[in-house]
Amino acid sequence: MLYNTAKDGLNTSAKLSAAAYSSATENAINTYKSKVESMAMDRRITSTASVEELQTVREDLKQKYNFQDVNFVNDDGTYFNNKSVNVSDSDFFKSAMTGRTYISSPQIKKTDGFVVLDIAAKINNGLGYNGIIFAELSNDVFSKMKYVLYAMILICI
Repeated sequence: MLYNTAKDGLNTSAKLSAAAYSSATENAINTYKSKVESMAMDRRITSTASVEELQTVREDLKQKYNFQDVNFVNDDGTYFNNKSVNVSDSDFFKSAMTGRTYISSPQIKKTDGFVVLDIAAKINNGLGYNGIIFAELSNDVFSKMKYVLYAMILICI
């Protein structure tokens, strides 16, 4: 009887922990989605900005909003700083160009093997830049969140 009570208690705790982690993850993703949508309204992103100016904006936004990478893609699907790469056929580009913010599943980057979550949104600052902003969120963000949640659960037990 004592064994069954303990087992039921552990099962309930595990279910509550999983639900809490799922909810926390969803809230974090929505927070980062909002951050990308805010970055898309940055008034420094203009059609007349030089590559150097956009590079400075890119680095500033990456640092300010805690993304692994931030980039701008022109309306023809080429990166602002690398015209040889074209992503116009990608889901993130197509979705963001329609005005719908895109959030990927976690994926492994081909360039370095890191797991990232991609978020893209249409530039929406009214200053003539017709393209998207694309941000990569490191999987470390969610790993760190998991440890904080575990610590909170242990404190409650």
